[in-house]
Amino acid sequence: MKTMNYVFSALLLVSTFIFIGCDEDDEEGVSPVEAFFSSSTANAEIGQEIQFTSLKNENVVSWEWTFEGGTPASSTEQNPTVTYSQWGVYGVTLIVKSDDSEDILEVGNHITIGEVVFADFSADNTTINAGESVNYTSTPNANVTSFAWTFEGGTPATSTDQNPPSVVYDTAGVYTTTLVATGASGESITIEKTEYITVNPILFVDATFQADTATSIDETETVTFSIVDDTNVDTYLWTFPGGTPGTSSDPNPTITYNTPGLHDVTLQVNSSNDSDVVTETDFVDVTDIFFVDATFTADITSVVVGNTVTFTVTDATDIANYNWSFPGGTPATSNAASPTITYNTVGTYDASLTASSSNDVDTATNTNYITVTAGGGPTTVLDESFETDGNGTRYTASAEFSDGFGDFFGRTNLNTTADDAGDQPVGTLYSLNGLDGSFCYAGMDLDGDGQAATQTLLFDDLNIAGLTGLELNIMVAEDDDGATNQDWDANTLLFVEVDIDNSGSFTKVLQWASQGATNTEPGLDTDFDGIADSTPLTDTFQNFMANIAGTGLTIDIRITFERQDAGDEDAAIDKIVLTGN
Repeated sequence: MKTMNYVFSALLLVSTFIFIGCDEDDEEGVSPVEAFFSSSTANAEIGQEIQFTSLKNENVVSWEWTFEGGTPASSTEQNPTVTYSQWGVYGVTLIVKSDDSEDILEVGNHITIGEVVFADFSADNTTINAGESVNYTSTPNANVTSFAWTFEGGTPATSTDQNPPSVVYDTAGVYTTTLVATGASGESITIEKTEYITVNPILFVDATFQADTATSIDETETVTFSIVDDTNVDTYLWTFPGGTPGTSSDPNPTITYNTPGLHDVTLQVNSSNDSDVVTETDFVDVTDIFFVDATFTADITSVVVGNTVTFTVTDATDIANYNWSFPGGTPATSNAASPTITYNTVGTYDASLTASSSNDVDTATNTNYITVTAGGGPTTVLDESFETDGNGTRYTASAEFSDGFGDFFGRTNLNTTADDAGDQPVGTLYSLNGLDGSFCYAGMDLDGDGQAATQTLLFDDLNIAGLTGLELNIMVAEDDDGATNQDWDANTLLFVEVDIDNSGSFTKVLQWASQGATNTEPGLDTDFDGIADSTPLTDTFQNFMANIAGTGLTIDIRITFERQDAGDEDAAIDKIVLTGN
């Protein structure tokens, strides 16, 4: 708590009443009076008015005052006012009279006339930081002629100036300031203000910073920054010329640099009473990225076999190297800026480009971009006569087997012994006519050798891209064992299904069935109701044709031999051809 103590060494400047009088025995028959008075002060300055007052006035008819050294020197007033023009100590006399009596009161050294001094002071700032200064201003009266200051904790520690400037406080704490003001007569007053100056410690900060990631970067990359010592730091102000964002108040900002070149970084940090700024020149080195775009186009995307396509990048800016890839094309790769490619095979093909500069790479792939068709006549998609073993490559069989006695499924040349890879022997009585070559694909008594009564043959992912008007031809025969073709039961079938673009759903396009009863003649089932209603099957291969609706990129063809599970239930297929325009 700050307090002010004022100490007066000589004069008390308050209104003081001095009561002075005498006590005498009254004489009988006489009207007694008594001299008794007061003064407003017993200590005064030169020229200061002092009020004298007669206090016992009963029976008093006159007053005779004498003022040693005063003005006036005498007075007959009951309550006169007097001033003094010289320093000193003076007596006062009062005579009071009645009609028949009087009384005298003499008081020596009653009035002291001296020099009154008074002063106060203030500071321009009473709460400062260590190392700062305070300017003091005194407010003395006219009698003060000298000043003696004491500054606890300050530099200088003392001063005789009336208004001492720039008293520096270097050490945190709470300090007292004292002023002794003295007049010419030696009278003085002491003003002491305790705990007057509060000096706060300096919360020093250091703006030295570092990068937590590499500072040599490529364009569009980032740098993360942090201060080395965050002691006392309250606020941050980062400045990043060439960076995004350009400023930040985060302690650990991450900045993106999109502008090549050398860039300064500046950090200003603040505490409640300190600040520091550090600038690192050319701190971040950003390398220019020569960005490339591999987007490309072709002058034509649908061509006839044997024709060419020219490819061109959309924007060649900064591209130093080209790496083209052309599946199905000739050449299949190129490093030319704008290559011309020949396509000799029907199909649909991707094209891709990897373009690079000295420090950037981009790749673009156009999927199913180039469509190659056969042109003038129909395009043959499939032509299978089973002259070589194609199981697992050109087609997939559910199973291939033969017991050598008439139970078999697979590629066969109708001999009773295996004469070729994948050749399944048949029984001695099994014979067919009109094969397209030496082999066909046949099955008989499918469950006779422990196999399933239904077997399939699948042609998978045949390329029909760009083709329409698909037409399927297949040769079919059935060994009648020399009888009257009465071999199939009601549930015995042979059918062909297709699935375009792997939809997961197969559609029947051809089917052969019995007459709907046991041991009846098989034939074409045009309405797919399980009963033959058209061309009968014989032991001589006949060609059957189906038009396939729709088009797409690929087609699957599945041929199913269903429930051919008796000793004389069989079917054979050959020369399967799929064409399109």
